[in-house]
Amino acid sequence: MFRQWILVIGVVACRAAPTVPTFPTTTVPSSECGDGVIGKGEVCDDGVNDGAYGGCEPDCTALASFCGDGVNDGLATGEACDDGNDVDGDGCNNDCRESGRTLWVDFRDSYFSPFSLGQIALGPAGTSIAVGTQRELNGPTVGIMRHYEADGSEIWTEMVEGPAPSDLALFRIVTLPDGFAVGGTMMGYQPWVSLVDPVTGDPSPSLAIDYDTVCGTDYAGGFSLNELGAASPNGFVATADGEGADWMYAFDLQGNCVAAEVVENTDQVLTTPSGNSLLALSRGFNKSIVGGASLIEYDYDLEIVDRTQLTVPFGAVMTYTPDGGLLIVSEQYGAPTFLRLDETFAILFERTRAEPDVTLTLRDVDVDTLGNIVVVGRSTSGKDEAAFVRKYDAETNLQWTREMTLGDNPRGWTDVAIDEAGDILVTGAGDDAGSWTMKLAR
Repeated sequence: MFRQWILVIGVVACRAAPTVPTFPTTTVPSSECGDGVIGKGEVCDDGVNDGAYGGCEPDCTALASFCGDGVNDGLATGEACDDGNDVDGDGCNNDCRESGRTLWVDFRDSYFSPFSLGQIALGPAGTSIAVGTQRELNGPTVGIMRHYEADGSEIWTEMVEGPAPSDLALFRIVTLPDGFAVGGTMMGYQPWVSLVDPVTGDPSPSLAIDYDTVCGTDYAGGFSLNELGAASPNGFVATADGEGADWMYAFDLQGNCVAAEVVENTDQVLTTPSGNSLLALSRGFNKSIVGGASLIEYDYDLEIVDRTQLTVPFGAVMTYTPDGGLLIVSEQYGAPTFLRLDETFAILFERTRAEPDVTLTLRDVDVDTLGNIVVVGRSTSGKDEAAFVRKYDAETNLQWTREMTLGDNPRGWTDVAIDEAGDILVTGAGDDAGSWTMKLAR
């Protein structure tokens, strides 16, 4: 098998959050400007008082320039911006560096071996795993898993092949308590899932969901894997497309299939905040709910517990918010629409954030621990197309944007994950420009 890969990794260090310079204080009347102690009538005194950045003016009556004073003092001081506030991630971070800047990037050329990335998932200590698919030159399609350190350095790469000469497209991943589960489609029509050892990358056991008996259910079929989700102490679930309905499979943490049911067409599955049940965004049988959807709660035997009817366009994605509510983001007329629900699924607000002369094609959404929202996908303005990242605050006010051209025919960013520090990991591909994994500052 012939492969040509180009690896580009850059690392950007971060400075500490800004603080107003402080100096020792005293009430000694004889204190003088220049003795390093703030006395009567002095605002500061660093003992040097040369007006240098972060210090004190020569007469001790004012602070010199510093990060956080609202004045951009330029790159010579380490400042790329300075908005004068202490709100991190609002476009200018507390270290006076720009939000959305690249912390590291991994680019893989795909000229000889077309390669595309699917999802990315977070691991312990800032690590992450991206999954994708590569078509070998004159060979089969194989799945790829790539494990990164927090700084973007590669831990391991694992090539996953289907039973010869089968193709395997790998595009879904979910984090488990002690590892990961990945999924895709084998031979173009057979769902496939596997547990992954986070240390070695070994995909075992791998489970082809076929048309025979699975989980004690005859003809437990499905033409292709749709979703992996609902990782919890109980395990994870997978959904597969079928004719007029989907199949949903529940697996334990050892990879054993414990339940399988025919369910309504399902776009996405999450674990509820309690961890005791599953929440699915569903479209009804034969996708009969035109322009609408249902939130269906399942127990781990895949029995329906509750249902809430909503009006949500096709292609919507959802995620839980820090307060236990739910955010559903959909694309309406080329702009993201944010539907915010409380923990009972009562509507708090619905807002559309259109931008002049820009059409946004939504691919994924995530929410950080403060409730800030990150949306990724593809933007179109005239004839120009790019992969976009948009960050909004919890009230859906736009904080900052980042766009990047990924070749002549960009597909845009396909997935996003926000780590514990609030930094943003994205994956994407261009049809003729390889695949990208990138980490951006919050």
